[in-house]
Amino acid sequence: MQKLKYILFGTGSLLTIGYLFGMQKTVQNLEAVITAKVHSLTFGGITLRVDAILKNPSKDSLKIKFPFVRILYKGVSIGTSQVENKEIPIPAFGQASIENIKIQIPLFGILGLILDFINLLKKGETIKIEVHVLTTAYTVAGAIPYTYKVTQDIKL
Repeated sequence: MQKLKYILFGTGSLLTIGYLFGMQKTVQNLEAVITAKVHSLTFGGITLRVDAILKNPSKDSLKIKFPFVRILYKGVSIGTSQVENKEIPIPAFGQASIENIKIQIPLFGILGLILDFINLLKKGETIKIEVHVLTTAYTVAGAIPYTYKVTQDIKL
């Protein structure tokens, strides 16, 4: 009888650990499609609009916190999105669209980059920015951080 208890406990532990690793794999398999474009250009600065589609190719549904987005140019952070305490469900074998994430880049934040921007624009080239998306995925196994980085071409 004592052996049966140990066998059942060991089997339950292995199944639980396997499930937790499976849920972590679900979060790692999330695919993000990120687009960024100029929303407005004023004397106060530039406002970028970021849209994201998060695709879940697994059999497990999950929820994520509204993503926090950071914009970098040549490795320097030039703007971030607002933080929102909102959860977004992503169904199994489905996707969720997160649209209209606005990032205000104040003029003083890009003063050192303006000459660089002007030279690129004169040549008709695009400006390469890095978009970093940070969020937390909530599964039955708990909270798992999720980050995604992509380089985007912006044309003013």
